Amino acid sequence: MNKDVQNVVGANHQQTRLARQFDATVGAITANEPVSDELTEDLGLTDFLTRSWLDLVNLQTTPLPRCPHCDGLRIRPDRTKGGNLPSFFCHGCKRSFNRLTGTPFSHLVNRAKGAAMIPLLSRQMSLDQAGKRLGRTKKAVLSWLLAFRRWLLELDPSGQMEARVRLGVRVAPHACCTRCGFDGAFLSGGFDPQRRRRIRCPRCGRSRLLDVVQKEGQGFDGVVVHDAIETAVRARRKHFPDMPAPLVAQAVQLDDAAPVIQVRKLPRLSDIAIPERRRPADSPTREEDPQLSAFLHRQVDAALSNSTRAAPCPWCGSDQTKYHSAPRPSGLPGFRCRACLAYFTRVSNTPLVHPMARAYASRFVPMLGWHETGAGAARELGIAVGTLHTWVRSWRQWLLVLDPTATMEGRVMLGLRAQKPI
Repeated sequence: MNKDVQNVVGANHQQTRLARQFDATVGAITANEPVSDELTEDLGLTDFLTRSWLDLVNLQTTPLPRCPHCDGLRIRPDRTKGGNLPSFFCHGCKRSFNRLTGTPFSHLVNRAKGAAMIPLLSRQMSLDQAGKRLGRTKKAVLSWLLAFRRWLLELDPSGQMEARVRLGVRVAPHACCTRCGFDGAFLSGGFDPQRRRRIRCPRCGRSRLLDVVQKEGQGFDGVVVHDAIETAVRARRKHFPDMPAPLVAQAVQLDDAAPVIQVRKLPRLSDIAIPERRRPADSPTREEDPQLSAFLHRQVDAALSNSTRAAPCPWCGSDQTKYHSAPRPSGLPGFRCRACLAYFTRVSNTPLVHPMARAYASRFVPMLGWHETGAGAARELGIAVGTLHTWVRSWRQWLLVLDPTATMEGRVMLGLRAQKPI
């Protein structure tokens, strides 16, 4: 680290250490990994900076600001001199100014794109990623990053708000290698299939899971590998050699990397209770229910689709799922849930999970509305009576999942006992 970039020390010299907090499970611990940065935004910092920025670019002449040149209070609105920000005149020092005068933003242009950077300041992103998001050059992002961090130190000299900025800061966990004894910053080793962070010893190359290392009491402290503010200061000093470096926090703390596994709260199909019902005694025997068949055919087509678009998890209901390219015996596309770590297909937790049920689905679905005994339908399909009753039960259970009002389940008549004549 540049020796000019030092730890913030409070006026009372308290020993409390300011540290930037990082989540190592987010794919931004290095510059080139894919980023799920929305999860790392500090909404408190975003709100604090947004309100401060709106005060600076306020288009109203009131409230009257202090003079940034002499700190005088004898101020009056002045004729606007270029731009759309109101100008003011100080009777004390006879100078004109606007609300950006004397701030780190006074010489920066394109304020609209600069303001769009505020939500990104607390996110774990590289400058390249932020530049692509904003449609700006790396040089422009650097200039605004330096300005915002200097402005935060002016608003909060304790440095607590500035320490919440993570844009352009790359960190590495500090640990001791049990193989070669290396003690220092470990490299990123990517993720395992369950999205658990791996770290790699730079000396011997051994990889370990960060959450396992943290269980041993290590890996919670981090090391700043690169802070973009150093690059920004060097670039600024080419034009302003005497510019002091902002006193920013160097310490880094890493969040607990243990995976948060969501409970598989959705019931298994076999555990769903079905109501006791009987079919009318004088009803026709083999008449299809068109509404029931149409409803189920749509569900079957969706479940057997070859689309790789991620489906919700059938075990926990999470939408944090993604396509998993490993081939499966069924030939159906598979998916992985990042919330409960389950692997599944669209037929998981449905009657179609069994190959035989998938093969007979097109013939079996129209029979569900029949007022027929299980034995008669089993002979029609050429399967055992016990198998047919198992299928009827599982399809009724699935209908209760698909339609919790039980309207569709109430249309199933196959295999039900007939009502006794009155």
